[in-house]
Amino acid sequence: MMNNITEQSALKNILDDLHNKSYAISDGFISPHLAADLLEEFLKSESEDIFRPAGIGKDQTRIHADIRGDQIAWLEESDTSSPIQKYFDEMTKLKSALNQAHFLGLQSYECHFAKYPVGSFYREHLDVKVGVSTRKVSTVLYLNPNWSEPLGGGLVLYPRRPNTVEIHPTMGRLVVFLSEDIPHEVLESKEERRSLTGWYHRSKLSM
Repeated sequence: MMNNITEQSALKNILDDLHNKSYAISDGFISPHLAADLLEEFLKSESEDIFRPAGIGKDQTRIHADIRGDQIAWLEESDTSSPIQKYFDEMTKLKSALNQAHFLGLQSYECHFAKYPVGSFYREHLDVKVGVSTRKVSTVLYLNPNWSEPLGGGLVLYPRRPNTVEIHPTMGRLVVFLSEDIPHEVLESKEERRSLTGWYHRSKLSM
């Protein structure tokens, strides 16, 4: 019962903050147990060598390490891994709550593991090309135990210039923000940085 109360409180805070600030930071929506299980899945994906360099541009195929240096491994809701299925279930709960509270018309969700090797970064960008992309809400779940500020790798949001918000990628922290409204960047990491990054779309994805 306590875990359910914690999750419901975290969900309310996400909805309120997204309405008031266009972004939300939650350390309670994803349980520590699920975050730990997802980290195991991440490390398993690393051992299976399925990560590939992430691209830029409309089709995300152009590799420019001077702009972004992360490597990614896409996840599928049909994956037989129970932690990944559980994560998709949690994201479905969040989608329903976002639609009910803010009438966003979200229909589908996609996500991938993202690995930032030592020294990598992602320059300032938006997650959408206005008028082209169906992305509406971005999510990032961090999978970095014992992360400390000197290690860098912060996510910097630019909700209202010149104001900035720097978010440290600590284990189990979920960040949610409006894809069309908030430019952001990932600062250089001094240690491998791990996350699970996703997007809610306003239309169904064609698989």
